[in-house]
Amino acid sequence: MREIKFRGKCIKTGNLIFGSLISFDEQSKFIFQGHEAASTSSFADLVRAKMVMVEPSSVAQYTNQKNHEDIEIYEGDYVSKELDNGFDYGEFEGIVELIDGKWVINNRVNHYEELFTEIEQIEILGNVFDNPELLKRIETISN
Repeated sequence: MREIKFRGKCIKTGNLIFGSLISFDEQSKFIFQGHEAASTSSFADLVRAKMVMVEPSSVAQYTNQKNHEDIEIYEGDYVSKELDNGFDYGEFEGIVELIDGKWVINNRVNHYEELFTEIEQIEILGNVFDNPELLKRIETISN
């Protein structure tokens, strides 16, 4: 069964919070910790539950995939993987994004690889919210 959950950076502490996303508008985003309860709870239960306000730009969806170290992969993660598909060889780095209904690793220059291929080879290097300097690596690698 597909697990739908999100993460976001808590505005107060800066810690990553995991759970269900509640969005009142573009600038008001909250995550309920213990996401599995949010889908079956009444509205009153949700209001009483601990919800954490998160930085809207930091919200990322879980891809439903884990790497070889059993670490969950989220939208906005900066990852690398070894390519050996008969055409391309070497290390490929990029950002996990949803494009045309599928999760991909996008180098934002000229190429993307589907996330689901060779998932065990994926190394998570950081994410674009906590490590914006990784975006510069894409430019360096592609030049």
